[in-house]
Amino acid sequence: MARSVAVNMPARNAYAQLLRQFHAGRMTTDAYEERFNSIGSEFGTDSAIESIYYANWFTYCDIWPHRMTGKHRLNRKGRRYIANCILLLKTGSAFAEPTAAERPEQWRRRGVAIGIACFVLCLCAGIIT
Repeated sequence: MARSVAVNMPARNAYAQLLRQFHAGRMTTDAYEERFNSIGSEFGTDSAIESIYYANWFTYCDIWPHRMTGKHRLNRKGRRYIANCILLLKTGSAFAEPTAAERPEQWRRRGVAIGIACFVLCLCAGIIT
């Protein structure tokens, strides 16, 4: 039996626009995260927005602010994935989170690298021992 999924179109439209602007390099990572939080406060959210937001986190580094340009710009496969996410948000379709196999390989490798880097930073800062 399929479960019912609530679709929040005002929030999806706002997040689709934000995602497009962010990956076009029109705002920094900090501005993107601040705007995402304000969309949640203003419109609420749904499962597609939350899943896409967390999947998108693997496309950038949130340790320092930067734009998605130059060396931070996604490769063609990554840009296609983001375009598909935006399309899903705009159509209002129900959402099934992509499996790990469906996500671009560079994102899986980057997720492991970020996890290791965060662990090392925490060790160096004395947060964990």
